[in-house]
Amino acid sequence: MVFTATRDGVAAGDHASENPIQMSIAPGTTLSELLERRSPVGMMGPEVPWMAVADGRAVAVCTGEFGVWLLVDDYRLTRRRHMDLLDFKYLPGVDPRWLYDQLAAGAAPERNELQSEYREAHSATGNSELSLRAERRAHAGRRIEYLADQRPDTARFADQLLEDGNPIVEVMGPVQMGVWHLVIQCGHWQVAFHGERGIAERARIKKSDATRPTWHDDVDLSLAILAWARATGNPYRLDLFDRFDYPARPHADLGLVEYGRQTVAWLNQGNEEVFARVVAVWRDYIHACGQSGRDARAALVEETLRRMEDAATPR
Repeated sequence: MVFTATRDGVAAGDHASENPIQMSIAPGTTLSELLERRSPVGMMGPEVPWMAVADGRAVAVCTGEFGVWLLVDDYRLTRRRHMDLLDFKYLPGVDPRWLYDQLAAGAAPERNELQSEYREAHSATGNSELSLRAERRAHAGRRIEYLADQRPDTARFADQLLEDGNPIVEVMGPVQMGVWHLVIQCGHWQVAFHGERGIAERARIKKSDATRPTWHDDVDLSLAILAWARATGNPYRLDLFDRFDYPARPHADLGLVEYGRQTVAWLNQGNEEVFARVVAVWRDYIHACGQSGRDARAALVEETLRRMEDAATPR
């Protein structure tokens, strides 16, 4: 049995819906089996919903986290009961549970209309500050669970900041290319957690009064931990070459759980000058990387670490 399958594009240059694919299945395959095998849920984050539409009728909501939620009774596909077109519609930023409830209540499977309705409902919820806070905390918790799969120490640190009562400035995603973002306000500083294309990045920090933030304002939190450690006599060492690679490879984020909160508190006590000296060395390193070949990188890293230690030493 042959049918046509299409899906929405998920990024620039990905015009999948303009390139239908002919697929074949064995007679007797159930609808749920077909969706479990063919749905594109693995392309994006685990909570991003895909709406499965068979010949114009919504038949399921599919996500990587929850699997396939059928909107119709399961049935076997045969030559007498088949489909001609199966279309997967991508709805980033929409809660799959809300989407399922809307479709089950009879909403038309129109992606743009459903996304607009969701945004309006979300905005209405925002009229209650308490409800908005609870919703943000729940959303942040899901992002932290996703982060924990690759960076458990970073996820635990994010939990610590929220347990201390620090407010959430921003939480979003996953959206196109699996992009998600979580920013937590900690006094005069903001700690950011970010991921995209299936890669969870290291925790970063910046001064919250930056009026026009650039990549210079947002730096790896381990640089701040080094500054705090030397100022307080802690033997923490920043000596992993991995800390100078991009994209960051999954590995233990040493020091975050033990020293992260102390470092942020230390920065809020007015110790920005020491941190700024360490960051200045880091920026020199980034500039030098563009001027040197790969063969010279190891020596450059060693020199940078030495200069950072000197910059963080109390004066």
